[in-house]
Amino acid sequence: MIIRFAPPPKNVPAYSFRIKLDGREYRFTFRWNSRTNSWSFDMLTDAGAVLLAGQKVRIGRNLIFRCKSADKPPGGLWAIAADGKRDLPTRAQLGERVRLYYFSKDETFELEPV
Repeated sequence: MIIRFAPPPKNVPAYSFRIKLDGREYRFTFRWNSRTNSWSFDMLTDAGAVLLAGQKVRIGRNLIFRCKSADKPPGGLWAIAADGKRDLPTRAQLGERVRLYYFSKDETFELEPV
């Protein structure tokens, strides 16, 4: 199962949403940090337990790989650039040049770095 996250609303420094991943609800908040010129996100369970906080959006990495909680989604969340570049997404590029995809556990196994 591959899920593409919806792009953020235009010209907003932060946005939140709920999404079902592998049958469980999660809450995400994405924020633009003008000091570091980067996007970061928080991931919470539907009940509000923090799984990740302040995780920077980086290209070509499983963004939830470091989360050790048993409540995390079993798959992986990846930021993939349409142009193949590894530059961090600018404020306007998240959802455009750089898109977020969730891959199930079996699909993520193929993508994990060696």
